[in-house]
Amino acid sequence: MVSCSFLPPAKSLLKYIAVGLVIFTGIRCQNNKQQPTTNDRKPEGAFTDSLTLVETETIYFPIDTATNYNTLYLTTHASPQTGQRFLVYQCDNKNSIQFYDFDKRYLVKEIRFSKFGPNGIPRITGFYVFTPDSLLVLSAHQRRLYLVNGQARVLNTYNLLKGDESSETTMALFTTGNEPFLVDDTFYMHAFPDRSPYYRGKHIQAVNLQNGRYAYAGNYPGIYEKKGGWETMFTSVGKYYNPESKLLYSSHTGTRYLYYGPVGHDLQYKAYAGSKFFDDILPLSAEDNKKGASYIYLTQNYYHQVLYDPYRQLYYRVAFLAVDPLNDQNEKNNLQDKPMSIIILNKNLKKVGETLLPPNRYYYRTLFVEKEGLYIAATHYRNPELREDRLAYALLVPQPLQK
Repeated sequence: MVSCSFLPPAKSLLKYIAVGLVIFTGIRCQNNKQQPTTNDRKPEGAFTDSLTLVETETIYFPIDTATNYNTLYLTTHASPQTGQRFLVYQCDNKNSIQFYDFDKRYLVKEIRFSKFGPNGIPRITGFYVFTPDSLLVLSAHQRRLYLVNGQARVLNTYNLLKGDESSETTMALFTTGNEPFLVDDTFYMHAFPDRSPYYRGKHIQAVNLQNGRYAYAGNYPGIYEKKGGWETMFTSVGKYYNPESKLLYSSHTGTRYLYYGPVGHDLQYKAYAGSKFFDDILPLSAEDNKKGASYIYLTQNYYHQVLYDPYRQLYYRVAFLAVDPLNDQNEKNNLQDKPMSIIILNKNLKKVGETLLPPNRYYYRTLFVEKEGLYIAATHYRNPELREDRLAYALLVPQPLQK
């Protein structure tokens, strides 16, 4: 798990980062090189569903009373020496990173960070694992990236804001399903632009780990510019970097296409990866924009992250369907109540299936791929099996569609 500057007043930025977190929360290595092609077909009839996702089991990890059963960030890591697999979990309550043995389901190690002092990290907002004893840790609101060891000692600090906040417009942030990646000595991170119009900003911040210099990359599709009115809702971009082909795959929130190309030129090619449950996403009207973020996110369809399954050579693209602000019991819905669909594409980026997930079971932010299949947190707040003393992940396995 790999060179490219701008940020307005912190207050304004934090507002949009919070909004971005609402809709965002995928990245695995592809073993198969592929020649870039453009799959531009729109009609749903051009695609035949041959695969669907089926839940086969749920795995559990016991947690202590200070660890929340949901997190903004987790990843998996396998030891190259022993093959031991870890679920690596960000514990916000303790400002720590926890390593769970993935197969035996127990806590192996916890790195707990002080918030102050020479080794202080005020707030963890994501991390990247070289080994359990060597990590990069992001503190987004402090605009700092830290190289740390397994004893929570800070070995190096990278300043992600060397200009002033009025001249830079992007803040790095890690979210599950949109992991950072390393290419040679350059570390690439998802970022939220904070300028209007947002689609003229960049969605990647890249840091050279040798000299600490950084720059921005990643453009938004021209469709945003042509239609206008997208604003903050559509700044999130799901990403997966393929080290074999050296291509970056981008799932932009407001378009049915999956874009890909070299880092910094990821709009070079596109493939149709739209949902069969809704048509093109329309730009927000001026009236819609006046109704506030919560209303907009509930009542709009949009796309989310993209993940790659190297074991089956499949891509999974997440889509969310619109929902009314109030349910049948006149209770307020939130983002966990939005219907969630997963679009399946084969290695050639041809759509081969789409599965609408059942309601009230899954937590929409947390998906990851392992050799068993696609895991998703089974911790929806309405899930009758929800318990505060364990992490729970349902395994979704692609299977042939029964005719």
